[in-house]
Amino acid sequence: MELIKAEDITDAVLAGRVTAGNISMANEAVVRLAATYGVDESDIVPSRLLKIYGVMEACRACCLELVGTDPTVQVGSYSGSRQDDIYERKYRLYDEQVKSILKSLTIADFTSTEEKDGENSWTKTVKIFRG
Repeated sequence: MELIKAEDITDAVLAGRVTAGNISMANEAVVRLAATYGVDESDIVPSRLLKIYGVMEACRACCLELVGTDPTVQVGSYSGSRQDDIYERKYRLYDEQVKSILKSLTIADFTSTEEKDGENSWTKTVKIFRG
């Protein structure tokens, strides 16, 4: 399944640096995640949120490979402090986003089925009755 493509990567720093391997890994992650929801690969009809998840996975994998390669990182000669490189900072951001999205995914994000009124991944309604 090819859920994510290179043109889906819009990050200005990572555009052109996300490899085919990163994209393939992200697509495989989506397929594995769908299997945990009981959805076969052939039945996946991704929602916008699921596509965003896949892009975030690809970018996170790319950043992990590039940590330590940022030539603009400087080490303070007096304090010995080191500034984090851009890939390390972006890795942390993408990691937080991936974890956040994982918490809100539902089976509907994999099958593009309509959810019942008030039961989407963004809101939860609890009905309380007094008797």
